[in-house]
Amino acid sequence: MGNLEFIFVFSNTPLGKFLGAILAFLGIGIFALPAGIIASGFSEEVQRKKQEKIAANLEQSANSQSVKMLADIELGLEQQQRDLALYVESSAELMEMCIQTAKQKLGSHIKNEEILRDLAIHLYSETVRKFEL
Repeated sequence: MGNLEFIFVFSNTPLGKFLGAILAFLGIGIFALPAGIIASGFSEEVQRKKQEKIAANLEQSANSQSVKMLADIELGLEQQQRDLALYVESSAELMEMCIQTAKQKLGSHIKNEEILRDLAIHLYSETVRKFEL
């Protein structure tokens, strides 16, 4: 009997079918299951790396936006300070003009400095209200 005949006869017997089934299960257990486990672990690792990369990008983007917002706020505060300084300077000049005008127009008639000051303040308030300064 040749090798092929032995295998053919052996695979038709119940003992041969049983051994063939055991060998099939062993083949699946030795090759297919570990391959699936390894593929699953590889897939999870790839997903984890993607999530880490996305988280790093989001953090970098958030930091960049925070820096930009802080710079914008700082520029806004500097502009407000310049505007306020300009307003105070122009307001002081306006007050000085009001005092000089009150002294020129009414100084010869009113000798009390407090009254002249009050008139200058009133003139200043009216000018600010009228011209919405």
